[in-house]
Amino acid sequence: MKHIGIFFTGTHLRAAVLEEGLQHTESVQEFEYQFADSGRSCTELIESVLNEYKDQTFRLYSALPRHEAYVRILTLPSGEKSEIKTMAGYDLADLLPLNPEQFVFDTLVLKTGEDGYSSVMLAAADRTLLRKNLDFFVSASFIPSAFCLSSAVLCSQVSLLSLSAEPLLSVHCEDNYLEFNLLKEGICIFSRGLALNIEAVWDTVSEEIKKSLVSASLQGIDQPRILVSGRGIDREKWKNDLSRELGCSVETDPYISVARGLALAGQSSGLSPDLLPLSYTRAKRAELKKRNLLITAALVVFNVFLAANIFMVKIRQRQSFIPVLMTEMQKIEKPAMMLQDKMRKARLAESYFYSGKYVLGLMSELYRLAPEEMTFRSLDISGRPSSGTVLITGSSSRADQVFTFSARIKQSALFFPDVENEYKKVNGADTEQVEFTVKAKF
Repeated sequence: MKHIGIFFTGTHLRAAVLEEGLQHTESVQEFEYQFADSGRSCTELIESVLNEYKDQTFRLYSALPRHEAYVRILTLPSGEKSEIKTMAGYDLADLLPLNPEQFVFDTLVLKTGEDGYSSVMLAAADRTLLRKNLDFFVSASFIPSAFCLSSAVLCSQVSLLSLSAEPLLSVHCEDNYLEFNLLKEGICIFSRGLALNIEAVWDTVSEEIKKSLVSASLQGIDQPRILVSGRGIDREKWKNDLSRELGCSVETDPYISVARGLALAGQSSGLSPDLLPLSYTRAKRAELKKRNLLITAALVVFNVFLAANIFMVKIRQRQSFIPVLMTEMQKIEKPAMMLQDKMRKARLAESYFYSGKYVLGLMSELYRLAPEEMTFRSLDISGRPSSGTVLITGSSSRADQVFTFSARIKQSALFFPDVENEYKKVNGADTEQVEFTVKAKF
């Protein structure tokens, strides 16, 4: 299987391909296509890259540039990824300038300390912007397995270098896209990105690097090591100009790139934070089911064909024909084993989508939608993860909160709009309470 990373910089499509089992960054094949020179659209360029591998098994990854996402480095009192994402979701409204419902967000656990607190990268992106980027892939009949953040991909590559043992400012440029990541002990503690015309505004680039050094000093790092990497730039010229202007040592790396990092991370540890919207995940699941059905149908046809041939051979069997039969069986043994292996992988992939992650997502969504004064007494989820019912019972101080909760569930992308609710008032010792039952389908 191959791992393919594709990254748009605004002027180029950059792609990287890595064969399964190869770990070294030198093993990655990189390709670049310039929009102006090729005269082709993003969709056509994606097709030209991926059609070469359409008859092979591959996983596709892409990333959102840093300047198109909101990123915060948080410290949260947990080490469990599911709990961390739920906690970050509570703070999302305070961290974003717009309605959190318009955003897709995910988290990446950078480090968990002995005290149980974790350093977490929270990334969020506007759904409209994500849809604009992902529709290029959909139009080409491909959906990425993950849509990551460029900062996470770059930091994972830098952290593998021995240079990252000391505080390090990574200055990465690909064509008209510039990004700064400050790492301390291999962990990202600061990140920023911007879109620029590098050739026309070198003075602006220099000022932005100085601003990043000021941000590093605010983090208690006076003089980090500087690493320059990227594509579409003269790295040695940048190194010499920065060394002369800043009066410090500057190093370069020829391998670090977003597309290369996507292919490497996709094979090794997976990609987080993953900003792929749920609607595209469902489409990917439907595509996988279709592929499983095709493999199953091919296997059934092959087995029927094999059985028919064996039956005919038995009818016409003679002692002298047995060696010929054994030779033919050996010829078809390898294709049969390959089909069985593909079927096993397809079943494993299908079981992944019906894991407990979907149930945790439903629970997180319900707790997020519930008003603050509402208390759950029980929460029952039944059926398959992609089709079932949720039954919630609890209490609230006011009846209107029950209707508010039901209305929010109807508007959620995870539930169908036909929501049922019942409630009754119960007089307590001091206050009046409302006992409610809400039933929703997903």
